[in-house]
Amino acid sequence: MRKLTPILLYKKAIIKDNFMFNKIQYKTIKLLDDIHKNMINNQLIKISIFKKSLLFLLKLMQKDKRNIKGVYLWGDPGCGKTWLINLFFQSINGNRKLHFDFYSLMLFIHKKLKILQGFSNPLLIIADQFKLKIDILFIDEFYISDITDAVIISNLIIELFKRNIILIITSNFSPNNLCHNKLQNNFFSSINEKINKHYHIINMNSGIDYRARTIKSICLWKFPLNLNTYNYMDRIFYDLSGDKIKKKSNLKINYRNMVVLGISNRVLSVDFNSICGEGHNQHDYVKLSRYFHTILVHNIPIMTYDNENMAKRFLLLIDELYRNHIKLVVSAETDEVNIYQGKKLKFEYKRCLSRIQEMQSDKYFLANSY
Repeated sequence: MRKLTPILLYKKAIIKDNFMFNKIQYKTIKLLDDIHKNMINNQLIKISIFKKSLLFLLKLMQKDKRNIKGVYLWGDPGCGKTWLINLFFQSINGNRKLHFDFYSLMLFIHKKLKILQGFSNPLLIIADQFKLKIDILFIDEFYISDITDAVIISNLIIELFKRNIILIITSNFSPNNLCHNKLQNNFFSSINEKINKHYHIINMNSGIDYRARTIKSICLWKFPLNLNTYNYMDRIFYDLSGDKIKKKSNLKINYRNMVVLGISNRVLSVDFNSICGEGHNQHDYVKLSRYFHTILVHNIPIMTYDNENMAKRFLLLIDELYRNHIKLVVSAETDEVNIYQGKKLKFEYKRCLSRIQEMQSDKYFLANSY
């Protein structure tokens, strides 16, 4: 059964879910719809070649591949970039597709590079492995802040270009401002040139922050711990990331594993016992603040004299998130005033409580720090 096309999914959301029509979004979804049609045409051509072995169809397929271009969507948080590419991803039949947020993609590539240590051209091998499995790669929240990542991703994307893998990229930044500080002058000129030359680039800024409309209606400290709160946290993760929590996984932070509930589009969902448990410290929270703009912490218990160490790590976590203006949503056993009932950190928690309450304000949570 063939799935709905991107433009039909978009129109369905407008009508059924009462979403607001937006001209820039409509222009973007039409472009994605055209790429979707090209992909279907290529698949039909491949079938015809297999059945009839007609040379002119092979030439037509090759011509269509050259005409299919990737897409680079950029704009402020909340303009609908992730929502639109999720509609596109949903519309594609089969399994020859992959979707990563940039942070998860880099974790995936570093893991592959470690496995391929000793090979002369590991990135070529990784690109070939991608080609064996996919025709289209979605990369969300694209931004370079690390020199090593800049070198790796620029060379890999060039290899993906050569293999005719379609890239659908979203970013908060234009192609000319992809890299932190001056990294792009040294490492990113080649890929930047290819993006500007070969890709459809769309600035999706319309002055409307659709994410903010959702955020204004949410509770940032949800209690008590029950089924309603559990479902609420799942829904908030979807609202803020555009993805559903699927299953637990391991996140490597400073060479240590942290069990997480979900990672998508720079939103992290994690249990309190995992993020504030033994083996984690302030250095981990510094690293998390580099990669995520929003962190959901689940199941915070009332902290008493029995778990003063976890309470201390919780204070360190709040300090680091506040310092870097990271958004925080929590589910807890009780409200933020009464969540700490220990003895050693009474003075420190007063300061922490003030920060937690500020982090729940509209001014803090709606500030553009993505």
